[in-house]
Amino acid sequence: VSAWRREHGDEDVDISEHFSVIGRPVNIGEEYQVLSRAIDSSSHKPDVIVIDTLSRCFGPNDENSTADMTKFVHALDWLRVEHDCTLLLVHHSARNERLTLRGNSAFEGALDTIIKVESMDRQTHKRLKATVVKQKDGEDGQRYFYEIVPNGDSATLRKIQSSVIKDETKG
Repeated sequence: VSAWRREHGDEDVDISEHFSVIGRPVNIGEEYQVLSRAIDSSSHKPDVIVIDTLSRCFGPNDENSTADMTKFVHALDWLRVEHDCTLLLVHHSARNERLTLRGNSAFEGALDTIIKVESMDRQTHKRLKATVVKQKDGEDGQRYFYEIVPNGDSATLRKIQSSVIKDETKG
């Protein structure tokens, strides 16, 4: 957050009323109502809840189990509806299969949008491509390009126009 604020010249703005972090994983499948009460008792009305990562917030459950994944998806839906907000979930692709998500297929089926982020340069990892793989009520396939810009002890992303990326069409 500090790096983003420095990049955008917002260092003097107090973000404490707009941004909060729970500094430990929350077992969403079991503790979603506890999380919801914590949100309600704060001064924040979230526009977005970020869960980073599914693996860390899945608790002792089995990602390959339909029952465990269905319970997790139900908890996500409950949070989304209860707080009238967007949920953004960070997840990983299968280790050897870069085209599919790790875990039970019920998860992928329940998602409205899937954006795959991958490194464009395996050596330096300084450029990323984000591809819309699934869009429930819209078009798939859009690609966005970014470079990682060091910023203090962190980094920010800067958008790159596709016209400057080799083998990409302009637009």
